[in-house]
Amino acid sequence: MSNNTNSLLSVGTCYFGAGQLADSHFIPCGNADLGGPQACCYENDYCLSSNTCWDPDTVVTYIAGCTDPLFRSDKCPQRINYPDQQWVAIARCEGDDIDIWTGCAQHPDEIEIEKENCVCNMTNQLIQNPNGKDSFDEIGRLPNMTGQAIAYNPTAVPSATTAANRSDGGLSTGAKAGVGVGVAIAGLLLIAGAVVLFLRHRRNQRQTDREKAELDSPQYRPTQYEYGRNEKSELVGDGYRGLSMGTAGQKSELSSERPVQEMG
Repeated sequence: MSNNTNSLLSVGTCYFGAGQLADSHFIPCGNADLGGPQACCYENDYCLSSNTCWDPDTVVTYIAGCTDPLFRSDKCPQRINYPDQQWVAIARCEGDDIDIWTGCAQHPDEIEIEKENCVCNMTNQLIQNPNGKDSFDEIGRLPNMTGQAIAYNPTAVPSATTAANRSDGGLSTGAKAGVGVGVAIAGLLLIAGAVVLFLRHRRNQRQTDREKAELDSPQYRPTQYEYGRNEKSELVGDGYRGLSMGTAGQKSELSSERPVQEMG
């Protein structure tokens, strides 16, 4: 099955910092080609919640990297004060801070996970577990190389919908906020344009209605140019022609003469 359609495989390239390619032993905790950026852990180790890892051989909890080469995705672990380490061991604090995990740096140049005597140090706080939890949830155990299936915990198996959505897409929180602001501004500009067009249409409609009302008003009287000079001429002409015809007829009848012999 293609890597682009199987969400159960470990697929992608891991980085432990922006532009810092991780050792090939670090592999993704999911299919980066299908589901977007993924956290990374050492091969055969466990992927946990909050982008953390656990090595069963050394019983060390640690953070490593992610598949985003810019290291901006929310799948990339916080690595303040440890920019050049392939992995960073973490230790849980106690008491009121039992949900906080801090970092250690005993083996900054090591690739393979090693035993750490790591204790809480609040100056190197890396993770605050959500909801005050004092432990991480298991996602699944990695295979020994990329392209192989991850042994997912039944409660953490990625769904086809989640993978297809690629909900993260590599955007940081700041980038997502920028996109949101851009969309909001575009929406406001569209609304403003619609308001301007509406007001312009209403103004034109009012002008048309006002002109129509003036034409229909009983106070309105056309000018002599609207009556037309031709109409007046035709009325005068017709009257003149009728008078001429009547005069001619009368004159003809009055001036007719009978023969003398008929009168005698």
